[in-house]
This record gives sequence, C-alpha cells and structure tokens, in this order.
Amino acid sequence: MAKGVRKKLSEQEVYEIVVELYSNEITMIEIGKDFGVSKALISKINRGEKYAIDGYHYPVRGNE
Repeated sequence: MAKGVRKKLSEQEVYEIVVELYSNEITMIEIGKDFGVSKALISKINRGEKYAIDGYHYPVRGNE
C-alpha cells in the first residue's frame, strides 16, 4: 500500500490483528505488513486508541 494511503480495517481484520498481538509470535511491523497498515496503527490498536474492542484489556502486549 502506498505511503499516505489510508485503509479502513474490517471488524474481522481488527479481531485477527488482536489475535496476532496476543500470540506475540510476530512483530507489530510484520502484522502491519500482513494487513497493509503501518506499525503505528498496529501500536494504536494494541493500546486501544483505535478500533478498541469492548471487553479487551489494553495494551494487548507490552511495548516493542
């Protein structure tokens, strides 16, 4: 995805990102690449600042 182009994530994609964050198996950079978004957005999802899911405790994983 070109720099500066914004992608709206689906609810399913957000859940998949949170699962990846919980698994702690790949970096936030790799998760971002897999979903076509920046590490910054993954970090915001991790902290519950964007696309927060009710019932989840944030941050999902520690800082990278």
